[in-house]
Amino acid sequence: MTMLVLLVGTNPLPNYVVARYLLMNSDAPDSILLVHTGETSVVATRIEDAINTIARGQAPPITRLPLSSNAALDGDQLYHEVLAHMETVSGDMHLNYTGGRKPMAVHAYRAAENLDSGVPLFSYLNPQSFQLRYDGGNFAPRTGDMRHEVTLDLVTLLKLHGCTFVSEEQREYHRTADWLLTLACKKPKRKEGAAPPHFEDFRTWKTRLRPERGKWAGVTINTPPWPTTENGAGFEPLASAIQQDFNLPSSCTWNSLDDDQRTTIGEFLDGKWLEQVVAKKLSQYVNDASYLSPPITSCHRNVKAMREPRDERASRYAPELDVVVMRGYELVLLSCTTAGYGQWEYNRDIIKSKAFEALHRATQFGGEEAQAVLVTPCEPEMARRLMEDLENDFAAGRPKLSILDRTHLNGFAHAFKAAINPRP
Repeated sequence: MTMLVLLVGTNPLPNYVVARYLLMNSDAPDSILLVHTGETSVVATRIEDAINTIARGQAPPITRLPLSSNAALDGDQLYHEVLAHMETVSGDMHLNYTGGRKPMAVHAYRAAENLDSGVPLFSYLNPQSFQLRYDGGNFAPRTGDMRHEVTLDLVTLLKLHGCTFVSEEQREYHRTADWLLTLACKKPKRKEGAAPPHFEDFRTWKTRLRPERGKWAGVTINTPPWPTTENGAGFEPLASAIQQDFNLPSSCTWNSLDDDQRTTIGEFLDGKWLEQVVAKKLSQYVNDASYLSPPITSCHRNVKAMREPRDERASRYAPELDVVVMRGYELVLLSCTTAGYGQWEYNRDIIKSKAFEALHRATQFGGEEAQAVLVTPCEPEMARRLMEDLENDFAAGRPKLSILDRTHLNGFAHAFKAAINPRP
């Protein structure tokens, strides 16, 4: 008889991955104990629900050990509460100390070591190597890369965090995105003197449509929702693509559209086209082990993670994730912005805030294992300086973030692979 002891912290992912892996194998535990504080009680409930769901009614008994408020502050109290519970259990103890805070891990470890009966087993899910390592001898891994063993869908991952996967754009791919990608891949015209059309002219046209801080729904001017010859040369193919993608007559103007149409077209031209490009290029490699190993197991675009109650306020402030790639249970979050094209100081704060948000959201939902990628058509020198800024801000080490710049857009799949695999 073996009891698996999981220490519950604010991130449920390691506990779920370890439990799911062990339950699929011959050394499956006969019971599971979730040790948690009052703060993480709701996290323990989500873990328990997720384990029962994946086991389809065949999960071993799951019990809870809610620590007292004093134990959260007093290491000796924590030790004695855990030890007292462990002593009531017959058989061997397997403590996985990945989750929880350091004091919980230290004192739970002490408690398991001081049991009078049974042989304790200790393990740790390494977030760098993705291996389940067992204490003893050379701290040898008991598994290979766990991303090959445990595949986690995004719905389950968000549910572990108390969120519902409520929206993802399912619209068909727009060829307008390919046309804008071609523009964004060109060097800025001030550097190269390239022939028109220019991405700068497109962006200038788009920026002038709205009043400062205005929304696309408020654009009611009597001009077409695409750039014309007045906005720069060579935009006729883009105009045709927009008309076809959004089923618009050639006589259409912003004034003739309703608010939903203005918002849909405007947000797409603002930057959702880049999300479409990125998701399309990566989706073709789902389950392709010759591209990445472990392979991409799913790719999602324009994800909104909604918390209860699902009202208007929750919808407005729900985290929006541009592109999410799963590799087994590893989350890679891609944040897309066109703000970096052609300029640096003017949009520096915007780009940095996008980088920080991507890092925060990746860690929030994917834990230490997660990675973030910022996709922006800035120049390579700008990307280098931005990474220097971020490394200085983090001080303790290089953030788990890669930046893919304008020169990476054409060969995006190759650049993405080089950025995230292998991890430095």
